[in-house]
Amino acid sequence: MAGAGAVQARGGAHVLRLARRCAAELARAGRPAAVAPALALGRGAANSVGLDAEARKANLAGRVLVRREGLPPKGTPVVLLDDVITTGVTAAACTAALSGVGIAVTAVVTLTCAG
Repeated sequence: MAGAGAVQARGGAHVLRLARRCAAELARAGRPAAVAPALALGRGAANSVGLDAEARKANLAGRVLVRREGLPPKGTPVVLLDDVITTGVTAAACTAALSGVGIAVTAVVTLTCAG
């Protein structure tokens, strides 16, 4: 859910590619899964590198947007995937945005934790 500039700097939508690969592997193992790209970062959000938790929270306030066309059906178990947990603010903001439209996040999975 990084901004367009951050996505391009990282070589594309790497978390989306990872999510699709995870879903494919789960399906291959008999555990059907799908990717629901339901979140987007709104205008005005800055790159969060170097920001502390309070600055990250202010940076994301009102800027984690729900893409209704990407939402899973209500009642579907949702696992939020993030590449790096630095302060937990992004995962919390994403979870809150989904909760605001009636989608409960079952778990948050991350590749690494900074700190």
